[in-house]
Amino acid sequence: MAKGNDGNYLQHSVEVALALHLASLQPEGRLHIALTHGMAPFEPSDWEATGQVRSKLRKAVSAAHASPSAGESSVVAAYRSSGARLSHYPNSAELLRTVLGTASLTGGITERDEKKYLDLQQAWRGTDVETRQSSWRSEVSMGGILACPRALDTPWLFSMDPMSYTERRFADDAYVYPEDGDRLGDVLGGFVKSGQPGVAALFVYAVKTHEREKFWAFVDGLSRPLGTTVVYCWLTHRGGNRNLAGLLCAGFELPDAWVPYGVHAGRC
Repeated sequence: MAKGNDGNYLQHSVEVALALHLASLQPEGRLHIALTHGMAPFEPSDWEATGQVRSKLRKAVSAAHASPSAGESSVVAAYRSSGARLSHYPNSAELLRTVLGTASLTGGITERDEKKYLDLQQAWRGTDVETRQSSWRSEVSMGGILACPRALDTPWLFSMDPMSYTERRFADDAYVYPEDGDRLGDVLGGFVKSGQPGVAALFVYAVKTHEREKFWAFVDGLSRPLGTTVVYCWLTHRGGNRNLAGLLCAGFELPDAWVPYGVHAGRC
């Protein structure tokens, strides 16, 4: 079940904006994707959780059911083309397929849940995007479907959306931990060394005030040895909690006006 809150809006508006910009950097408009938490192609939104901020997601999905308007957000257009509804909410892969076209995408998607994986597998059968029922941690080493392919010749987007960042005892679960730093550094190093422009996007949700600097430090620690630039953005989740995104940009710089409508640029 999709979360159905502004965390979805943060992730998907940022991913769509990044994908469109990266694909525009080459004449063919192609993009290599590596998505660590696939989800099913479409899922109903969860409206039972109380207190979570949802206004931006609701407005964007609602706008997608109206006629196109000048200057509308790229994610609204993607929602419209994908037939998004709150009861039928698309995952990242479907939105990227909508804005770029299936034939323009290569890469890999992992998903652990069997039922979601089977739907995902069916959706991408016969394409150049591989799917695997697996933890992302098993697929970032050389030869895994999330690793950088040899002789990569397109821009790339590596995107992960764990539940949140935590420094609790490590487990191979839906969170990201300090212990993931080395494996992420290795896989992202492969993409950076390809010489192709790309972004590693790390999204985490419901981060408490005293935990934010720990996540930003984790992102900065990944970036330094890779030589990437870092872009930060965020949205409110509930109360003092925030949904955060750290973007590690390699081989290019995002334009000043790239930030999607309603998303806050910078650290909080």
